[in-house]
Amino acid sequence: MAGKRLKVGILFGGRSAEHEVSVVSAQAVMAALDADRFQAVPIGVTRQGTWLTPADSERALTSIRLEKFSALEEPLGEGILHRTKALGALRRIDVVFPLIHGTNGEDGTLQGFLELADVPYVGAGVAASAVGMDKALQKAIFRHHGLPVPDDVVLLASRWRADPAAVAREVEAAVPYPAFVKPANSGSSIGTSKACSREDLEEALEEAFRYDRKVLIEAAVEGRQVEVAVLGADGKVVRHLAAGVLGGKGPPPAPLKAGLSQALSWDGKDDFGKVAKGA
Repeated sequence: MAGKRLKVGILFGGRSAEHEVSVVSAQAVMAALDADRFQAVPIGVTRQGTWLTPADSERALTSIRLEKFSALEEPLGEGILHRTKALGALRRIDVVFPLIHGTNGEDGTLQGFLELADVPYVGAGVAASAVGMDKALQKAIFRHHGLPVPDDVVLLASRWRADPAAVAREVEAAVPYPAFVKPANSGSSIGTSKACSREDLEEALEEAFRYDRKVLIEAAVEGRQVEVAVLGADGKVVRHLAAGVLGGKGPPPAPLKAGLSQALSWDGKDDFGKVAKGA
């Protein structure tokens, strides 16, 4: 129907350590959506796992400043979207934009829930989300395809607790200092520390194990971080998407040398993994 706006469910908050980051993401997306084309329907989830009604979710977002990291508060009875009604609310939405960060948001569990509920959503699917969330698993897949990755050690909390001194020696033999210690299933650098000594390593491991039972100790790599978005559906990658610096003025924020730009170019015919290895 001409003129009908697409209802976009903004699902945010959640029980992970990245709750506040998710709230800020929801505010940014709500502000960026074209109101003439899309009707934003916010649905917040508190740290305790309570689902909020769209009206209560919108009030919560309005009361929190964009630059301030804050958590959603538990609502009064009338602000709760009971679990028996949550599925019905989602099915009245045209598409869900999942913005719950971290565990139960980006690890495939939320995507699986939406798949089972037959609710369309944007972003990576179940398998890609699960693999992308687990840093150790993702690196194993990269290695399998011949992509260069930093040296690392994967450590479970049970092994660390059993003999910290022996484990520390094994880690030092495999990964040189400086090293980064991070929870295997967490984002936004939460629980991540840099270790330059045995004392740093022990403190960093204790911090990382607060967020996950599996931890990745990774050799530090000097260099820039360049993020590249790959868009696609049903196996077809979208190429030549128009992009540029906002406003069209000034240099690109992350300029690449001509040789690297050429190495990263892809005509859609060769295996994408070969292109990545060549870069």
